[in-house]
Amino acid sequence: MQNARSRSPLGAIVIAIACVVISSGVAVPAADVAQRFHQLRNFVAEFIDQQDGNEDRSGLNEEPLVILKWCGTFSDIYKVDTLSDAKDKSLIELAFVEHFYSRWLTASGVPPGVIDPVARAFIDTEINRMQEGRYRELSEMDAEFLDVVTSAARDFMKKNKIDRKIGWNNMCGDEPSWKKVTFAAHPSGARISIIPEFYFNLCLTSGVDPEDKNLCRHWREVSSTKAESVLGSYYLHSVWRDEEEVTGLFKIKGGDDGTIFTVEHP
Repeated sequence: MQNARSRSPLGAIVIAIACVVISSGVAVPAADVAQRFHQLRNFVAEFIDQQDGNEDRSGLNEEPLVILKWCGTFSDIYKVDTLSDAKDKSLIELAFVEHFYSRWLTASGVPPGVIDPVARAFIDTEINRMQEGRYRELSEMDAEFLDVVTSAARDFMKKNKIDRKIGWNNMCGDEPSWKKVTFAAHPSGARISIIPEFYFNLCLTSGVDPEDKNLCRHWREVSSTKAESVLGSYYLHSVWRDEEEVTGLFKIKGGDDGTIFTVEHP
């Protein structure tokens, strides 16, 4: 059993691994699709780089065969709950495939000037489609993007007589699965809500107060009688009938299946 404590309302707590003070932003009007993509692009790239750390790709440009692996969507790979908003979900996926796979191809010896134009044209087409209210399955969009950029990379290799083959497949190993975790309050009666850390920070990036559940729409209320499927880092907020509150950051790890996280009244 995991426990959480707070010394004062809206104070920082430690749940599993971290102690964090929550800050606020200012709400802004919704942007159009193209503006929203540019707003998300750097945020998603920074998130991916933080998650992947300093992975060494220095030897890729010497490999005779470079295979890009498609192991699922952004949510599948980084264990971030899927959004219900079709526009943001698709734009985050576009930002993910552009940064993740263009980075691998560049490390494989393909100049950015080869990949960037075809990636940009693909993204512009998808954005135009979204502006018309048409959204595709993420896996279909990912597959087409990979076809486009690997084709450009192969053409570059052939034109420059570089004896290296580049392709992609979806043969991936087992990934950590979502874990069933139950959230409880002591004493009982508190309302508990959680939000993935990624989307908490996304609200901040978007100029939205991440503590405002009406504006930052990725919060969800959890029940002490129903296990939730979670994995990764989340913010938690609980409030009792006497208006005492607890907030904080916690992380669900691979071995936490079946855990009960208990939030203590401050």
